[in-house]
Amino acid sequence: LGSFLLALLLLVSTLLAASAAIAPSRRSLESSRYLLLGVSGFAPGVYLSGIEWAGRPLLDAAIASQITAGGFLFAAAALLCACLFQSRNRDRERELKLETERELERNNAQALTDFNRQMALHQAQFDSLTRLPTRGKFREELNEQVKVAEENNQRFALVMFGLDNFSAINFALGYKSGDSVLVEITRRLQDAIPAGDRLGRIGADVFAWITEVAPAEAGLATLIEHCSSLQKSLAAPQELSRGAKLNASIGVALYPDHGQTTEYLLRCSDAALHQAKTQGGAAIQVFESALYQKASNYLELKKDFYLAFERGQLQLHYQPIVAVLDGRLSGVEALARWPRADGQYVSPDQFIPIAEAGDLVGPFTKWVVETAVRQMADWRARGVPVSYVSVNGSAAQLRAPEFANYFEQSLRETGLPGEYIAIEVTESNILENLDATVKTLERLRGRGIRVAVDDFGVGHSSLSYLRNLPLDTLKIDRAFLRGVPRDTESRTMLEGIITLAKNLRLPVVAEGVETQPQFDFLNKHGVKSAQGFLFSRALPAPELEAWLTQRAPPSRVVSLVA
Repeated sequence: LGSFLLALLLLVSTLLAASAAIAPSRRSLESSRYLLLGVSGFAPGVYLSGIEWAGRPLLDAAIASQITAGGFLFAAAALLCACLFQSRNRDRERELKLETERELERNNAQALTDFNRQMALHQAQFDSLTRLPTRGKFREELNEQVKVAEENNQRFALVMFGLDNFSAINFALGYKSGDSVLVEITRRLQDAIPAGDRLGRIGADVFAWITEVAPAEAGLATLIEHCSSLQKSLAAPQELSRGAKLNASIGVALYPDHGQTTEYLLRCSDAALHQAKTQGGAAIQVFESALYQKASNYLELKKDFYLAFERGQLQLHYQPIVAVLDGRLSGVEALARWPRADGQYVSPDQFIPIAEAGDLVGPFTKWVVETAVRQMADWRARGVPVSYVSVNGSAAQLRAPEFANYFEQSLRETGLPGEYIAIEVTESNILENLDATVKTLERLRGRGIRVAVDDFGVGHSSLSYLRNLPLDTLKIDRAFLRGVPRDTESRTMLEGIITLAKNLRLPVVAEGVETQPQFDFLNKHGVKSAQGFLFSRALPAPELEAWLTQRAPPSRVVSLVA
């Protein structure tokens, strides 16, 4: 029985080892294959030992011992191979796991890169605040609209909305409130324009709208009527803007009437928008060929002005302000001048709006203030009899938080007392951002700087603000002197302004005095100071000094303009 069982074990082990040896090779079975071979290696020894134990030895003891030892060595070698293959399999599994993890990391990294690329593309094409297409994306949509209109012989309009004085809200309420106002503006536009029309935000405060237009004049009239209703919707006070009224200027260009390419349509609508803004805002302007030429001239002038400013070609001239009583010099008003290479001067009405409308407003204001203060300090040090120099402050300049800093820094650097400086502000500029303007003016007055209301009387606002503002002087606009003293209406209005100033105990400076009868009228009514061509045009500093030395204070002022 024992021999039979041992023989059966040997047979089974041999068959298993043989089947494992001839089985298809798989890494996971290599260690099992050698393990079976190892087990079969023990079989001869076990069998021979078993029959010897049963008393029926099959072979000589020495030979049986050698066979048993050989089987054991074979089994040991097979088991060692099984262990080695098992260890190698574990290493392979570990490497495979690491490679799988690396592949997963690479896939995750690629997925993240693709996501970031898609997000960057989306942000480049759509405004993060309003979710509207940006200028680049809107240009693509406009290009598609041009192709469709060309294929189907359609007519459409490109309408640009420019928010008037939106920067005032940012300065007064902060950029966070300004962003909220833009979101509300976007909502109102989306609610008001027809479904399917395209809307985009192509500038900080500029929106663009593409809409189909019916043929002939009736279609344009309908569009303008729609634009007018949009203006009213946008102008409705918002709680977010604390009741501030936001007007919008609108420029309209038609395809194919005004342009048949994307670029030209954008230029035409932009030119129309610019013209609407120059009309005072809250206007609707349809493109005209003359507007494009005007816009081109404006851009050329703007480029030349920026270049002239960088090269230091701008100048400050000083127009005398004289005492009406005895003709002595009271002070001077600093006025920016731009001389061309041919000696001709560009009109301030042309370049001052450029200086105050763009990113040059800060550097330009700083240059004017520093130049005027340094010149006044030089005159005072040399004993030139100039009592003060007056500097104009526009609405754009007053909104800049650095405006007061420019004066304070210049006064510190030169050591000039503030009483030698005055600032002139128009009443419309004061009321545009009243609270912030009052704070700025009070800060300047705290340094001794005097404040004058320039062009007084031409504003459309209430005069009640005069009692509450930090003012020292009223400057009567030149328009009220035209026709004086012959014209009864002009004379009556001028007398009323002079009386108002006296009741408010504010000294008066009359601008635009050009004739001796005008001067005599001012003298008769107790006006303290005046300026105009009757005395002198604005002069460069050296010419002003020469004018002072050549001029003895007359008892009766006569024209001294060449």
